[in-house]
Amino acid sequence: MTNVITSTNNAIVKKINSLKLSKNRRKSQEFVVEGIKMAQEAIESDIEIVDIILNEEIEFPIRDDLNGKVTRLRTRLFKQVSELKNPEGIMLICKERNRKIDLEDDILILDSLRDPGNMGTIIRTAEAFGYKNILLLGDCVDIYNSKVLRSTMGSIFRVSIKKADFDILPELKKTHRILVTTLDEDSVDITTMTNVSKHVIIIGNESNGVRKEIVDLADEKIIIPISDKIDSLNAAIATGISMFYLKLIVTKKER
Repeated sequence: MTNVITSTNNAIVKKINSLKLSKNRRKSQEFVVEGIKMAQEAIESDIEIVDIILNEEIEFPIRDDLNGKVTRLRTRLFKQVSELKNPEGIMLICKERNRKIDLEDDILILDSLRDPGNMGTIIRTAEAFGYKNILLLGDCVDIYNSKVLRSTMGSIFRVSIKKADFDILPELKKTHRILVTTLDEDSVDITTMTNVSKHVIIIGNESNGVRKEIVDLADEKIIIPISDKIDSLNAAIATGISMFYLKLIVTKKER
């Protein structure tokens, strides 16, 4: 049986703790996923697994080719390094994957989205509605933040996500219809939309929305009709509704 680590000075323990900081994740291009479901999703994906860390008490099926990557921690120590309130006894250190964005497909763009829960939920919902290519503009939250990862429920391993610059928008505009969600008075009700078979949806920052220079570049400004007693929708909810309607309702009308 693998030796059980008991010391906080152990190299793997120090590594787990260091990867809780975004700057260290960027430097090493590694991140930690935790919990049984996330571990299963990672192992079944094409992502590179660097280390597997198990609580001394857990039994978890490990493929033969991964057995050499297993480290076991004393239960008390595992709880100390875990970011979960109720740790499930397994975490993986994974290598960031540089998956290519398919610029011929429909694309979701997030502009300076800051809330980890929103980001994770959007990534999960994007996969559900067939938006497997996501570009991040501006100062978005780190997608390898532990709360983002948990909120994706495994979709992080299957969706292509990349940072991009503003300059990509004029290029996309040549081949896609650029749709920006805004609360402007001249925004078009999304339920009236037609002819969006190849498109980009742009969702903005939770507090400030999409930046003006991006809105000015859009082919269409869209709005989701809601009660006049409500100012706006949560960013993740608005994104989900927009993707559902444009992918599953409008495109079906066009067929």
